Amino acid sequence: MSSTAGQMLLVFIVSLTPMVGVRASIPFGALVLGLPWYIVFPVAVVGDFFPVFFIIVFIKRIFAWLKKWGRFGAWVERTEEKALKKSEKVLKYKRQGLFFFGALPLPGTGSWMGSLVAALLNMSLKEAMPPIFGGVIVCAAILTVISYSGAAAFQWLLG
Repeated sequence: MSSTAGQMLLVFIVSLTPMVGVRASIPFGALVLGLPWYIVFPVAVVGDFFPVFFIIVFIKRIFAWLKKWGRFGAWVERTEEKALKKSEKVLKYKRQGLFFFGALPLPGTGSWMGSLVAALLNMSLKEAMPPIFGGVIVCAAILTVISYSGAAAFQWLLG
């Protein structure tokens, strides 16, 4: 495996991470690995969006199973509570709310939480996946501009 392929795999793995996704993988690819944006952007988007289908389809069953285990039950309850608190905007604005929920590069937003909210609200894949994907694209674009502008400014300062 070439060095670039290994670095792309690292970006992909970081983008799979719950609750951070592109919010961590794009700055990581830009500032730590020094990869060009046209490699980091698509790899991070695919990695961030990859688990959406599985979360929407399976998370309620997984949570029901985890609730049977004492240690995980409390964690599941807290996670569901957190998601339902964030679901108010999605309930009010439906698909647009889910889109903006994913598009904002803020803590506690993104494809993982958006998918969890969609699952808990019993949204269909057809209803939930397009706005989540759109949100991932917009968030990734924002973070790409910020990360690569920051990297260029840092290089300029170093001379």
